Amino acid sequence: MFLDRGHTEDGRGYLAMELVDGPTLDGYIKQESLSIEERLRLFIEICSGVQAAHQRGVLHRDLKPGNILVGTDGGREPRPKIIDF
Repeated sequence: MFLDRGHTEDGRGYLAMELVDGPTLDGYIKQESLSIEERLRLFIEICSGVQAAHQRGVLHRDLKPGNILVGTDGGREPRPKIIDF
Protein backbone atom coordinates (compact mmCIF):
# COMPACT_ATOMS: atom_id res chain seq x y z
CA MET A 1 0.00 0.00 0.00
CA PHE A 2 1.31 3.43 -0.92
CA LEU A 3 1.17 5.96 1.90
CA ASP A 4 2.73 8.97 0.20
CA ARG A 5 4.63 10.07 -2.89
CA GLY A 6 6.40 13.21 -3.93
CA HIS A 7 9.73 14.79 -4.74
CA THR A 8 12.67 15.74 -2.56
CA GLU A 9 14.02 19.29 -2.60
CA ASP A 10 16.60 18.26 -5.20
CA GLY A 11 13.89 16.81 -7.50
CA ARG A 12 14.24 13.08 -6.84
CA GLY A 13 10.97 11.18 -6.69
CA TYR A 14 10.05 8.98 -3.75
CA LEU A 15 7.32 6.56 -2.71
CA ALA A 16 6.48 5.79 0.91
CA MET A 17 4.95 2.36 1.43
CA GLU A 18 3.70 0.44 4.44
CA LEU A 19 6.20 -1.66 6.36
CA VAL A 20 5.45 -5.37 6.14
CA ASP A 21 7.20 -7.00 9.06
CA GLY A 22 7.21 -10.63 8.04
CA PRO A 23 8.98 -13.34 6.11
CA THR A 24 8.75 -14.14 2.41
CA LEU A 25 5.97 -16.50 1.33
CA ASP A 26 8.18 -19.57 1.13
CA GLY A 27 9.82 -18.71 4.45
CA TYR A 28 6.42 -18.29 6.11
CA ILE A 29 5.15 -21.61 4.75
CA LYS A 30 8.21 -23.43 6.13
CA GLN A 31 8.22 -21.52 9.43
CA GLU A 32 4.54 -22.22 10.15
CA SER A 33 4.41 -25.73 8.61
CA LEU A 34 1.22 -24.78 6.76
CA SER A 35 -1.23 -27.42 5.59
CA ILE A 36 -2.34 -27.55 1.96
CA GLU A 37 -5.61 -25.85 2.93
CA GLU A 38 -3.77 -22.99 4.68
CA ARG A 39 -1.45 -22.59 1.68
CA LEU A 40 -4.44 -22.42 -0.65
CA ARG A 41 -6.07 -19.70 1.49
CA LEU A 42 -2.91 -17.61 1.10
CA PHE A 43 -2.80 -18.37 -2.63
CA ILE A 44 -6.39 -17.15 -3.09
CA GLU A 45 -5.51 -13.85 -1.37
CA ILE A 46 -2.42 -13.49 -3.56
CA CYS A 47 -4.50 -14.12 -6.70
CA SER A 48 -6.99 -11.46 -5.57
CA GLY A 49 -4.13 -8.97 -5.19
CA VAL A 50 -2.73 -9.80 -8.62
CA GLN A 51 -6.20 -9.46 -10.15
CA ALA A 52 -6.69 -6.05 -8.51
CA ALA A 53 -3.37 -4.87 -9.96
CA HIS A 54 -4.24 -6.23 -13.43
CA GLN A 55 -7.61 -4.45 -13.36
CA ARG A 56 -5.68 -1.20 -12.89
CA GLY A 57 -3.29 -2.00 -15.74
CA VAL A 58 -0.36 -2.91 -13.48
CA LEU A 59 1.70 -6.00 -14.31
CA HIS A 60 4.28 -7.43 -11.92
CA ARG A 61 6.56 -9.37 -14.34
CA ASP A 62 8.58 -11.00 -11.52
CA LEU A 63 6.00 -12.65 -9.29
CA LYS A 64 7.72 -15.24 -7.09
CA PRO A 65 7.67 -16.29 -3.42
CA GLY A 66 10.53 -13.89 -2.62
CA ASN A 67 8.38 -10.95 -3.80
CA ILE A 68 5.50 -11.81 -1.48
CA LEU A 69 5.82 -10.99 2.21
CA VAL A 70 3.45 -12.37 4.82
CA GLY A 71 2.60 -10.06 7.70
CA THR A 72 0.67 -11.24 10.71
CA ASP A 73 -0.24 -7.86 12.25
CA GLY A 74 0.16 -8.87 15.87
CA GLY A 75 -1.16 -12.41 15.77
CA ARG A 76 -4.09 -11.91 13.39
CA GLU A 77 -4.66 -13.88 10.22
CA PRO A 78 -1.66 -13.89 7.89
CA ARG A 79 -1.84 -11.21 5.16
CA PRO A 80 0.26 -11.73 2.02
CA LYS A 81 1.59 -8.51 0.47
CA ILE A 82 2.96 -8.41 -3.07
CA ILE A 83 6.09 -6.26 -3.30
CA ASP A 84 8.64 -5.14 -5.88
CA PHE A 85 6.34 -3.80 -8.60
